Amino acid sequence: MKKKTLSLLLALCLAFTGAVLPLKAGAVEAASPADFKLAEPRYGGMALASGVLDLDGKTCVTSGSIVAYSGYTSDITATLQQCPPNGNWGVVTTFYSTSVGGGSSVVSGRYGGTSGYRYRVLFHFRTYNSAGTCVDDEYRYSSVHTVP
Repeated sequence: MKKKTLSLLLALCLAFTGAVLPLKAGAVEAASPADFKLAEPRYGGMALASGVLDLDGKTCVTSGSIVAYSGYTSDITATLQQCPPNGNWGVVTTFYSTSVGGGSSVVSGRYGGTSGYRYRVLFHFRTYNSAGTCVDDEYRYSSVHTVP
């Protein structure tokens, strides 16, 4: 009974994790260390980037930050967009970041929203190397909020 329970648990774990076992021993060739390559980081100067839109009553509160690696600088553009009921998205205002030292930047802004309108922020995160060349360029949307 103990063996059947253990086998069942193992089968369920494999099914939920999506793991696949070879059908017979020796069916899978072992890879040599030369077959593996290190993954290249997608962004060279950007350690962390985040942005959020919150509501404080009817006020849209935008905040974002970027942490750059040593030797890099950064900036953020946060574009607040609104969508009226049964309408299309349009730009309301744009907020620009300020440097907080060490190559990192923050952005924040407030905007009085209109009841029934939906709001979101398009964040544009950038990092630059010591020559001033943009090495990372990423866009992210915040979640959408409807002003009560």
